[in-house]
Amino acid sequence: MEPVTGPRQMISITGKKINSLAYSVKSIADRKQLNAKRYPLFTKKGFTLIELLMVLSIMALILAVAAPLFIHSRRDLKLRAAANNIATSLRTARSYAITKNGEYAVDFDLEEDKFVLVYPDPENSQKRTIIEKRLKLPENIDIYNSSFLAVEISDSGDPDNGETIYRASFKPTGQFNGTNGQAVWIKDLHGKIKRIYVISTTGAVEINETPPS
Repeated sequence: MEPVTGPRQMISITGKKINSLAYSVKSIADRKQLNAKRYPLFTKKGFTLIELLMVLSIMALILAVAAPLFIHSRRDLKLRAAANNIATSLRTARSYAITKNGEYAVDFDLEEDKFVLVYPDPENSQKRTIIEKRLKLPENIDIYNSSFLAVEISDSGDPDNGETIYRASFKPTGQFNGTNGQAVWIKDLHGKIKRIYVISTTGAVEINETPPS
């Protein structure tokens, strides 16, 4: 059988191309319909003004509720961090006392809202060796009370130019050199407090929110 040539061959080839094009168009249409069923939200042409206003209203409501919670959480985090810093200094003093076999302490200055790790002079209670630099509480957080031992100290060596600090000291055994539950209290501008206290028998340092009695 002779092969088809001439106009009949061109018609046959053109017909195949048309059929192929029609199949491609049908495939695209079928794919769009399938996507419309799978992802109906992405087939919309846009949002109406009412829909946009509703979304903005919901977002504003969520922001109004969440903002105060965020501010309160951030404030509480700042107070908690300050309490943890004090607790860390107390635990460090206890560790020094054990490893160096001597009495070490943390002195609290309620007027300046500062505290510092020290080695008290065994021969003279007014003298001390500062082990680490003084630490100051963050702005708007105060040391407002302490039941630790009140001590008159003079870093200048002049007994007439002394100051009163509150000392939490630890024995070489790691025990607290004081009565159980002695503490220091800090608070923020909104009156929220943290109590950092020491268990005398073990020297453990704990934090809670119990106010001074």
